[in-house]
Amino acid sequence: MSTSKFCPNCGQAVKQTDKFCQHCGTKLEQAQQGYSRTASKKPLDKKWLIFGAVVLVLLGAYLGGRSYYQPNKQLERFTTALVGKGDVKSYLVSSDQNLKITAKDAAAFKKSFANSQDQVATMKQHFLMGSSYAGYSWVKSGSHWLIFPAYKLQVNPAYVTLTTNKPGVKFYQDGKAITKKQATMANGYGVKVGPLFPGQYTFTAKGKASGKPIVVKQTKVLAAGNNDLALELATVNFKVEGQAGQAVYINNEKVGTLDKEGEKVIKNYPASAKMKLYLTTKAGNKEIKSEVVDVSGYTYNYQDVDEDDLPEVAPKFKGLISEDEAEDLLESAFHEGEDGSSAASFVGEENNDSYNELVAFFKSLHNLSSYEVEDIKSISPESTTKVKVSYAMKYTFINYDSDSERKKIQQFTYHDAEIVYDQKDNTYKLQSVGKTGTKADWERTYSAAEDD
Repeated sequence: MSTSKFCPNCGQAVKQTDKFCQHCGTKLEQAQQGYSRTASKKPLDKKWLIFGAVVLVLLGAYLGGRSYYQPNKQLERFTTALVGKGDVKSYLVSSDQNLKITAKDAAAFKKSFANSQDQVATMKQHFLMGSSYAGYSWVKSGSHWLIFPAYKLQVNPAYVTLTTNKPGVKFYQDGKAITKKQATMANGYGVKVGPLFPGQYTFTAKGKASGKPIVVKQTKVLAAGNNDLALELATVNFKVEGQAGQAVYINNEKVGTLDKEGEKVIKNYPASAKMKLYLTTKAGNKEIKSEVVDVSGYTYNYQDVDEDDLPEVAPKFKGLISEDEAEDLLESAFHEGEDGSSAASFVGEENNDSYNELVAFFKSLHNLSSYEVEDIKSISPESTTKVKVSYAMKYTFINYDSDSERKKIQQFTYHDAEIVYDQKDNTYKLQSVGKTGTKADWERTYSAAEDD
């Protein structure tokens, strides 16, 4: 081994035993020691430091991801979002590849579990045990970061058949028109919609009845598989009765006038929760209004009910007598006139001129067998407490002789009979039975044998 070395200051050769450089005087022992200390330290490679750091980060990320994406933890996050405010779209998958799940689908699905925490908890327990629940399955579907398996709720698609009772109806799903053509079905008219992601949807049917728009809307939770939803366009059908010429109103809208028979058939009129019907008529120069009748319950199908069998609505006018009441009052008045012992049906009773004329009339008749009010022809209000009535009275006379029995029937029309309403007693009384001519409307005579 060489015994020479070099001066660290001037680079000249020196001996191993020299303590100082013979050329520059530098102390060799100190310089050598300093040189040795410097030469013994080797700096770490920077690349290895970066590599180590990356490895540590990746290892930490992997361990964290493996914990975060555990199947049970994914299930926990899904069920929490389902009953909370979180988005569940990323957790849903359909068994039908043709059904693409949208944010609206996910929202509809989530709505179906609103206020159903117990149901969600039960579903979660089934999935933890590896079983399905109500057609739902917790399955592996795709991955996170190409490493960790992703788990999702797999659902079979839903289909719904919408039906209605009238043709030409337009259907809507959550406000969006369903363009599929309506078809005739066994229970009406409708369309089949799907595939849809199971969940809560609002379906609407829009049509017309009696020229008026009619809308029915219903919210339904669709389950996987086939569903049915009837969207019936409800209409009311009934018959209004009163006096000829009276106007008919429903919810303050005029819908017609009573015909000469005092009737008006309301058919296929759009139903609503509150349907208020009333009549109006003239009382002198004043228009008066009848009582209000709720007709919202008369939702009969007009096509299935004969017109004669329709329910009847006859609103009353306060203080104004009805046809039946007028007929009963006139019958009683004529009986009192024939009997002559009571005048309770007349204003002023025995002091009433019309009553006394009626008594005299019956005394003048011979061979009278029977009489009856045949028809109330009209009731015309004069005020809220007085009406004038026109009516037909039929008389039957039987003439007995030695050889045969002859029957004669005559009908007379009385005009301007006056009936008043006593508000204190809440009763109706006759001011006058009206006037008639001496010539009958019609007359028929025949023998008793012909009658048989």
